[in-house]
Amino acid sequence: MSDFVCIAGGPSLTKEDAKLARQHCTVVGVNDAYRMIDVDYLYASDLEWWEHHADKVKDLDCRKIIGKQSKRPPEFVEEWPAEHSNNLRREAINFGRHSGFAALHLAILLGAERVLLLGYDMGGNGHWFGRHEGKLRNTSNYHQWVEVYETCNPPVPVINCSRRTALTAFPRMTIEEALCVPALSENQ
Repeated sequence: MSDFVCIAGGPSLTKEDAKLARQHCTVVGVNDAYRMIDVDYLYASDLEWWEHHADKVKDLDCRKIIGKQSKRPPEFVEEWPAEHSNNLRREAINFGRHSGFAALHLAILLGAERVLLLGYDMGGNGHWFGRHEGKLRNTSNYHQWVEVYETCNPPVPVINCSRRTALTAFPRMTIEEALCVPALSENQ
């Protein structure tokens, strides 16, 4: 089975969960996820995020992807066709109002047979890394984001493995339960 994990910025994300997922799945990192774990794909919907992080991410050994914008992204970022909707059965990345949703759709477009979600808290106080730097937005409309998932109808199983979450559209499991493996110790 081709498992993908989408790792977002929710404050409940732990390094142990991310490492365990990395050992068993293809990783789609959302925005700052690259700061915690090596990712196979790095996705951000916000052109401003890419511009702000360009020096930190341009040489990472992963594919860097954004949904097509009106302005061109930095040359090291791939542009994919995109649209504003919550339909996960189309050929273009659907933004779903935030990068975490678009990353889920990217995983599906890349061939995931099952997608696990980590750090999809949809609430709480900030991110696991603190506030976004510079002039990047630090506010989120979690209520609207949660609503988008309620009607997205993914074509593959999606399991929310986030430790804390307001997202109820998908079944919940710990990352260990979803992968059928024991928990990592702090030394692994």
